Amino acid sequence: MRGGKKDVQTVDGYINNFKWDGHKFPIDKSLKVIGAKIISIYKTCDEKLKKQVDEQNSLKNKLNALTKKESASLMVKDLGDFVYEKKISNQLFVNTHGSSILTTILVVVNKKIITKFQEIYPGLLLTFWEQDYENFLKRTMANIQHKN
Repeated sequence: MRGGKKDVQTVDGYINNFKWDGHKFPIDKSLKVIGAKIISIYKTCDEKLKKQVDEQNSLKNKLNALTKKESASLMVKDLGDFVYEKKISNQLFVNTHGSSILTTILVVVNKKIITKFQEIYPGLLLTFWEQDYENFLKRTMANIQHKN
């Protein structure tokens, strides 16, 4: 090894320059003992490789999850992250644009329940406007009384 990297050899170069590692695999031992040692080394290397592959796959999965979360598609993105982390201003969801009469509301609805939403939306609006009308009357009366 030089500089932490192993020298790369061609197959022909390896065969021509092969030398038995007598320190690692003594010649005076039986083939059974040497074979067992080789198998042990192989198993250790195999386990290390499997561990590295598992770690790499885990990192790939984490990266894919982050990439998917950060993708531009609203189909897979959790909009709660935007609201709760305050990446999007509340003004985009409910905004009066300086008007005392009109309010703009952004509603995000899952495609699976859009029909149900369309059925209940008019009722929600009616309930809101009834409550808002009552509040409007209270505000108006308070304004009139305040001016008098």
